[in-house]
Amino acid sequence: MTFEVFQQHLQDLQRRHTSRRSTRWFGRLASVIEHLRAFSTAISVFTQSNPEITCLVWGTLKIILDAACVVSETLEMVVDMYDKITRAMPRFYEYMELFPRREGLQDALFRIYCAYLDFSMSTVKFLNLHVFLSFVRLGFLQTAFKGAVSQIRDASKEFDDETKLAHTASTIENFSVLKGALRQPSLLLERSSTVFSVPWQKNAKFCGRQSELAQLRKSLIPSSSTQKSCVLHGMAGIGKSQTALQFVYLSRNDFSHIFWLPAEDETVFTEAFGKVSGLLNLVDPSTQNVDLARRVELVRIWLCQNTSWLMIFDNAEASNLLNKYWPACDHGSILITTQDRKMTHRSLSEVELLALGEEDASDLFLRHLPKDLGLREERKKYSRDILKEVRGVPLLLVGLAGYMADSQASFSDTLQEMRDAWSRSDSIIIGLNPDSATFQYQLPIHMAFDVSVSRLPPVALSVLYIMSMLSPDSIHEGLVAVDLPDERLGFLGFQGQARFRREVRSHLVTRHLVEVHQPENAAPFYSLHRQLQWKLLQDQDRDPLVRQVTFDRTVALIRREFPRLSEFMIPMFSEWGSYQQSIAHVLRLQEIYEASRSKTRPISGGLDFAELLASAGNYLYEVRIEGPGLAVLTTSAEICGELRSALQGGKDALDGSSTSTATDSAAALASLVKLEATALTISWGIVSNNHGLSGGRKAMELITRVLHLRQEHVKMVVAPAPDEGFYSRILLSNAYNDNACQLIHMHKHDEAESLLEKSLALKDELSLERDIPAFEYAESKNNLAFVRMGQNRVEEAVTVNEEAVRLIKEEDGHANDHTRFIFCHGVCLVNAGRMEEGLEILREVYKVRVATFGRSNSLTLDSTFAVALVLHRLGRSEEASDAVADCFFDQGTTLWPRECRARATYLRSVILRSLGEEEKADELGASSIAELRSLLSESSPHIPQDSDDLVASHPFLLFDYIPAVPDGDLLLHAGDLTNTGSFEELQAQIDWLKSLPHEHKVVIAGNHDLLLDPAYVDRFPDRIYEGDGTSRSDLDWGGVIYLNDSSARLQFRNGRSLTVYGSPWTPLCGSFAFQYPDVRTVWPNKIPPDTEVLLTHGPPRGHLDEGGKGCPQLLREIWRARPRLVVFGHIHPGHGTEHLEYNGVLRAYDGVMAGDKGLLAVFLMACQLVGGWLWSALTLRQTKRRGTLGGTTLVNAAAVGGRMNEVQQPAIVVSI
Repeated sequence: MTFEVFQQHLQDLQRRHTSRRSTRWFGRLASVIEHLRAFSTAISVFTQSNPEITCLVWGTLKIILDAACVVSETLEMVVDMYDKITRAMPRFYEYMELFPRREGLQDALFRIYCAYLDFSMSTVKFLNLHVFLSFVRLGFLQTAFKGAVSQIRDASKEFDDETKLAHTASTIENFSVLKGALRQPSLLLERSSTVFSVPWQKNAKFCGRQSELAQLRKSLIPSSSTQKSCVLHGMAGIGKSQTALQFVYLSRNDFSHIFWLPAEDETVFTEAFGKVSGLLNLVDPSTQNVDLARRVELVRIWLCQNTSWLMIFDNAEASNLLNKYWPACDHGSILITTQDRKMTHRSLSEVELLALGEEDASDLFLRHLPKDLGLREERKKYSRDILKEVRGVPLLLVGLAGYMADSQASFSDTLQEMRDAWSRSDSIIIGLNPDSATFQYQLPIHMAFDVSVSRLPPVALSVLYIMSMLSPDSIHEGLVAVDLPDERLGFLGFQGQARFRREVRSHLVTRHLVEVHQPENAAPFYSLHRQLQWKLLQDQDRDPLVRQVTFDRTVALIRREFPRLSEFMIPMFSEWGSYQQSIAHVLRLQEIYEASRSKTRPISGGLDFAELLASAGNYLYEVRIEGPGLAVLTTSAEICGELRSALQGGKDALDGSSTSTATDSAAALASLVKLEATALTISWGIVSNNHGLSGGRKAMELITRVLHLRQEHVKMVVAPAPDEGFYSRILLSNAYNDNACQLIHMHKHDEAESLLEKSLALKDELSLERDIPAFEYAESKNNLAFVRMGQNRVEEAVTVNEEAVRLIKEEDGHANDHTRFIFCHGVCLVNAGRMEEGLEILREVYKVRVATFGRSNSLTLDSTFAVALVLHRLGRSEEASDAVADCFFDQGTTLWPRECRARATYLRSVILRSLGEEEKADELGASSIAELRSLLSESSPHIPQDSDDLVASHPFLLFDYIPAVPDGDLLLHAGDLTNTGSFEELQAQIDWLKSLPHEHKVVIAGNHDLLLDPAYVDRFPDRIYEGDGTSRSDLDWGGVIYLNDSSARLQFRNGRSLTVYGSPWTPLCGSFAFQYPDVRTVWPNKIPPDTEVLLTHGPPRGHLDEGGKGCPQLLREIWRARPRLVVFGHIHPGHGTEHLEYNGVLRAYDGVMAGDKGLLAVFLMACQLVGGWLWSALTLRQTKRRGTLGGTTLVNAAAVGGRMNEVQQPAIVVSI
């Protein structure tokens, strides 16, 4: 095209488009067109004046460009070949290591090397050619390159064929060997059979999500020797579980074993994990009550030993729970579904689900509608309008389609109902959080579900409300399809399952409000979505009377199936199967009850609910699920205490509740006292068993309170209740026994003896009235045997324990009941000098505990330690070394109290020394004794830890006093590593820190760590000694990171990273290290801008500082730097946590604390408070400035408290 033709076209366009805007744009192009015209004229003139030169130049340029293209293509071919060879070579070497004697592989690999060498030589020649000669030789070189590539391809094909042949031959050979070695090879085949454990059927109406499914496949399908993991996250109702389900069914042929585990809470997750052991035939099916911890351990071992499995952790909410059960291996695939985006740090990849696009949303909606509902054009028109209202959320689309199918509502009526819902949404809007990431969807969720539940029969709505207070995944029909005898709570009109299926099931299933599942040879069960649960609970919060009735109904329904506690409080192992059916529902109820306590009209928990929680806590104690167990027991005891206070204050606290004791306040009061004592007793058992002596103080407080309550209850029992009087005194005798047991843990044997004598005497008295279970006597006698051993009355201990063993063998209890007593018998025999006899018994107990509980259980580890100790005393050091090594079984060490591990470490050092391994023995011994010395004064100041003779003669006793440190990824120590600041104290504490299992350990100095402050050492050389071998530079920090006005960037194994800044400085107070006077400014602009975690010795002013003892400078610096976490100590009474929000009110308050503006700051704070209230009332929104989303968590981690530092304060765990 010539310039003139181009200009003509441009003028035609300008004539056709004569608007003001087009004229302006054509004007702007004028200068560009003028430049093009000038360039065109110049080229034309040059061509016309020198046509031969122009042709020569143009021809030369074309040759150069063509040659450059060919060279570029050749270089790309070279690079591509080297890339393929580089990636393929490691795989060739791996195959050669697997099949080293296969000659065919060696020949094929040799041919690959030869072709690779030819290719490399041709590449070198090509690169060394002169630029002009390369044009001439290019054809020959290309032919050589293609020949070499063909040779490499053929040799690789030959190598691949030889590999397949070698694999087949090796498999046949190895299987023949196994078949000859195994007596029953069919067992191996049975164990390796596929397992597809997915509770839901494939969703035939699933549509869309193709790109997300492809991402999941790329992230999870096994293709290498690394573990695959992916987090599928998104808002509630967006289809995470359904997408995961679709992926599972599409990929089931890619995995030999697939396990679907609900991961919403620890109890359900642990039980589901344990049930996998049955699917894999890892336990005898006839043994119903194999310990849950043992089942979990077997599954974890199986996962580490087998490949090609997929686990789905559905609805995960707690990252630390996943850490506890995450398989420690480099294979397998794990898919996590969650609403928590922060969970993505736990996996290698992530897939986010967003709302469906218009086409997929329309397809999903129409698939769930009856085909005869509406004309085609009407369906198309109104479906688009409905889609806009629910904004592409799949759960809402399906629910509305189900509502239309069940109610026969038209498209226009359904759309009008949704729009009418806006007028009923004022109270909903007020309750919504505008700062939520899902704010735009919260109102459509309410509107759509309002329509879905409208026109439901009242009985169906009542059942739906009950389901909203249950665990949503497994609601058995027998739980809700029954009548309640209490007229106030009945909802089926005594018509039972017939009415349930007619008026409830059909409506709820058709509207997709619930899903029904029919397992083979089992009753049907239901599930409903958590977002629907949330909506129903929100509705009930607006009508507290309906919510209370629903809560009472739910409690009554669960109590029908949930086993009651034994009157004697004996173990309930035979009822574990029944507990497992409903434990998740009890925990859900407790969660709802606790959430309501902050509301204006909270749910009233009666005696029935408190009894239900105590029974649940007892089950969780028996299966060793500590956290949820303590939570439900605490709630149970608090309810009893509140009701008791109300009754004693003259109020009828139980009026209107479902319990029959409401009419008799005296009997009700007695029942409450009894139940509160029971809940506290079980709590004591959890604390005592799981925290060892480091939790001894709390355990002693609990069990002492129990004794007072039992004594009070005996006095309250009225005369017409002889049975209650008998049981009350039995429980009092148990309280004497339990208090004695705790005193034995504290090595107070004489005090324990007095209480055990009271317990046995009361049992003897009661045995004249009726039979008492042998377990009750055996428990007290067993504890008395421990007392006799502690008093060095060994022969009496043996006699008393033999009586306990004889009694317990008359009981048909769980294996644990027998092994506890038989274990004590073995210990008594060893202490009586009958070493071999005792060793044999302890070994038998160990075998039973491994089979029942697994190697990682604390009871098993106790047996392991005892066997190792006896073998050492017998001089059988090699056997003792093998035995004590089992105490450090990788998967079990975290389940054993820390003082037990320290004791085992000390024993291991003693055994190694007897074997001549002095260096390793010294290392282990020093670390265990350092741990003892550094913490003994804090946990038990009455023990003289500085006495070398005492440590040498009673090390195992003293290790009982070492407090526990929670596990985690990062351990932060905020200073005061020592009391006196000496080199020896510092090194001992550092050695203890090095022994802890945390991935990173970061510390700073405190004002007591004198040696670490060079200025202090120079100023007071008479107070702190620093010589050769004992200076700061001689300290061995190992893997502990010491910060002194410095930062550290920490990289964690899960891929996350954190920047920590540490500084030891505190305001002047006395003559200590790292202090500054008020007139000196040390903090302004000190903290680097990328700091995420700030570690200081002292607190900021006004926050966890006991009334203003903190530093105002530090407070201003925190407001400037705004880290996510600030950890400090120094002010011991301030122990705890606080959240700092960076808003105007707190800025004014902290300005007052920092003393910046005096009375003006107080006035500004008042203005901020008034303004904040008005803004909230008018807009219902919070200011989204920097810092308002998230803020800073402040932690005062002071380890001791009390006037004399006699109180041990627990370590604080936070998640960021």
